[in-house]
Amino acid sequence: MQLHKYQNKILIVDDNPKNIQVAMNILKDYNVIYAQSGEKALELVKENDFDLILLDIVMPTMDGYEVCKVLKEDTKTKDIPIIFLTVKDDEKDIVEGFELGAVDYLVKPFYSEVLLKRVELHLKLSSSIKELTSLNDNLNDIVRTQIEDIRKKDEVLFKQSKMLALSEMIDMMSEQMLYPLGLIKLQNQALELKLISNNIENKDIEESVNLTNDQLNYLNITIEDFKSFFQQDVEADFMNLNVMVNRVLLFFKDMFIQNKIEVNVQGDIHLEVSFVKSELKHVLMKLIFNSINLLKNNNIKDKKINIFFGKKNDVVELDISSNVQEFDIELLNSLFDYNDIDLEGTNIHHLGLHLVKTLIEKNLSTIYIEKSDFGLCYCTKFYN
Repeated sequence: MQLHKYQNKILIVDDNPKNIQVAMNILKDYNVIYAQSGEKALELVKENDFDLILLDIVMPTMDGYEVCKVLKEDTKTKDIPIIFLTVKDDEKDIVEGFELGAVDYLVKPFYSEVLLKRVELHLKLSSSIKELTSLNDNLNDIVRTQIEDIRKKDEVLFKQSKMLALSEMIDMMSEQMLYPLGLIKLQNQALELKLISNNIENKDIEESVNLTNDQLNYLNITIEDFKSFFQQDVEADFMNLNVMVNRVLLFFKDMFIQNKIEVNVQGDIHLEVSFVKSELKHVLMKLIFNSINLLKNNNIKDKKINIFFGKKNDVVELDISSNVQEFDIELLNSLFDYNDIDLEGTNIHHLGLHLVKTLIEKNLSTIYIEKSDFGLCYCTKFYN
């Protein structure tokens, strides 16, 4: 790096005019300003941006130590390198100067070559530090900008994922509502036939009312589950994993019946995990719904879903397995990172595993898919 000497502004502070004259002659190639007192030096510092200060220690009224202390306490001037000029060479005085923040010292009378080399060295060091500081600030700005861009993209992606989840939840709700509504319709038709034939009894009416109420209660639970997914929980809370799993299984009760799927649940009924409630419910619903779809799309006679939860080395593990044998394990695992949202929906997009992974990791947990002897397994580990 070429040093343009006159561009460097140097302040010389000394109460002796002869010392100032000698120093200015030696530093004639630099832009040099002088002061004959500590007070004047502080005035000049307020009016100018100095790159280096040569500061005499022994001065009347305000000595160099006091001037240095004032400069180092001001955020505007604390980084200006200071070289002490002194007739003293006592170790104690030198140490005191360094402790106050000086970068070097010169004993008067000084040699011209020594002064020039020391000045050149500290100007280069100061310039390099400024460049590094500027570069670091620029890098920090770039990193902050990139982080903000990533955060905004993640927000957009998460909102898109929520829209996809909404579409899928509506599909699930449609399937869940068809069965109870069909039962109510059939019951009403049977009741209507008995009315026409004048063959109705009180017990028929009572059975019809009970069935209708049961199915309406089930529909109410379904709708409440649907609404809860879009509620914004403030923070995670500890909840019983067994209760959450069985609550979600109830949502799919009719789909299990329609598709002749046997469900087995095993695990410690007292296990708790820390998770945002609505997000855990969505994760469980999504993984079970995917398991059902995989079983529906495979030619399996005895369809089964096994759910196991336990604790190992302070980590809670949840496995949701289906006895599906034919599947592409690499493709399914890659879908956790598939964030190209397509609301038109294909079989791949419909799996919605990217949102599942986002919610899982947000709650300090991990998820992956593996192939076991039983079949396909969604493996979730809770580390909280």
